[in-house]
Parts: sequence; structure tokens; C-alpha cells
Amino acid sequence: MVDPVARDVTIICKTFERPASVAAFIASVRRFYPDLKIVVADDSRAPTVQASPGVEIVRLPYDSGLAAGRNAALARVETPYFVVCDDDFVFCSQTRIERLLEIARTTRFRIVGGMLMDHRRGTGICRGRLQFAGTLNVENGVFYHRKRRSRGMLDGLPHYDLIVNFFLAECAAVGPEPWDGTFKIGHEHGDFFLSMRKKGVLITEAAEVWVEHYPNLPLGYAAQRQRSGDFEAYFFQKWGLKEVRVEGGPDFDFADKVRFGWPSKFAYALRGMRPASGR
Repeated sequence: MVDPVARDVTIICKTFERPASVAAFIASVRRFYPDLKIVVADDSRAPTVQASPGVEIVRLPYDSGLAAGRNAALARVETPYFVVCDDDFVFCSQTRIERLLEIARTTRFRIVGGMLMDHRRGTGICRGRLQFAGTLNVENGVFYHRKRRSRGMLDGLPHYDLIVNFFLAECAAVGPEPWDGTFKIGHEHGDFFLSMRKKGVLITEAAEVWVEHYPNLPLGYAAQRQRSGDFEAYFFQKWGLKEVRVEGGPDFDFADKVRFGWPSKFAYALRGMRPASGR
């Protein structure tokens, strides 16, 4: 029997100077989706990720950038749908691509996101599901991202303008090269979703689907990430902006802290109390 996810979906992932992270990401996908194709765009100085069955590597010039890398990976997609992932994601039992695909097929939404189960860098302690989905408005030159707000319900689901960078999208809806290649790092996210809203692409989020997020900032990567402000002037000029404002409350719900965060802290504390091997 043909797996509908493997038949109709391709994962695209952009990686840069994080070989351990992308290796863990690929391994986690294979654990839950052994036949799902993955396209990895790598613009590291000395790429280490190797092609393997079901994993295609797109080698790019050093520091081509996040947007250009995603466009290059998307250009290799032959399925009607793709899933955007970052290289510091780890799939888990709640990373249900089939659910995202079901929503895209049975509703008017062409981009269907999951959530990020966020973990603290260094300790790995879980913080809960990042509350990021919301509306976008440009008012008098101000870019407003209002978290936890929607445009209302559509086909039984909340209609958002902006979600996290973990989503399934229909190739025909977003079109070729949907990311502006000028953005190497920073502001490509807001730019992409402003473009989708301008095109009339409908967006939602399935809160019951999530991927684990383990931030990792090795030296080579961290130095480049700090340049995100370098692309602000272009972002402002492109959309006629003068300011960005984010509203809408805390990033994490208290209920998630109780459900996920506290057990994670307890487990971390137990690991610290465990005697060293051989003593």
C-alpha cells in the first residue's frame, strides 16, 4: 500500500554550519517516516551532510542565505506539497504530517502549520509550545504582528496570517521561489507571510501537531545569525515600513509549563543528581 504522505509530500530543510543538528533532524524524520523524501540545501563552508536513500543534498555557495537555500530546495520538489523545516527540529510522535496533509486536502487552507515544542538551549528543558500564530497588519508604516489573534474561523479552523516555520504548503499556491533571496537571515519570515497574504493564500495552524525545537548556536552559525539586523532596511523599504511591533501576550502558556515544562525540569534535575558511571 502506497503511503500518501510519502507519495504527495517532500520535506525541505535549509542547513548552515550545524552538521550535528541536521544529522539528528534527518534521523528523527526517518524514525517516523522512513519513505518520506527530504531535500537539504546546505551552504556551509565545508558541508558534511551526505546524500542517502531518500535524502537529496543541494550544495550551494558558502553563505547563500536562508531564503535562497529554501528556494533551491523547493525547486527540487516534485510532489504537490512540501513541508518547511529548520535543521534544529526533531520529529516526535506528535509530528503528524498526515494531519497537516488532511487539512490541506479537505479545507480551503493552502498553508497548514504545526507548532514548535521549544527547548532551552544548553539544558534541553522544555518550555512548551511557542505561541506565535497571529495576524499581520501594516498600519501607517508599522508592521503589527498580533499573536494569539486570528481572522476568525474558516472550515472549522482559525484563519491566521503568520505562523512558525514548520508548515505544509501546496506548491501551486505559493509558486516558484516564494522567498525573497535578498534575505540571508532575518526578516525573511515576515516577508514570506506578507507575500502570501498579498497573494490571498489562506493559512491555518493545527495545535495538535508539533515538532521538537532544540536551538543550537555553534560559533560559525552564531556569527552569521547576528546579521539579521543588516536586512531590516531592505525589509522596511520593500513594504514601506518604519517600525515592527509584536503584541499578544507571553510566548508560552502556563498550562504548557505545567504539562511539559515541569516534568522536563524534574527529569533534568534527576540527571544532575545521578552518580557518575563507575562510582
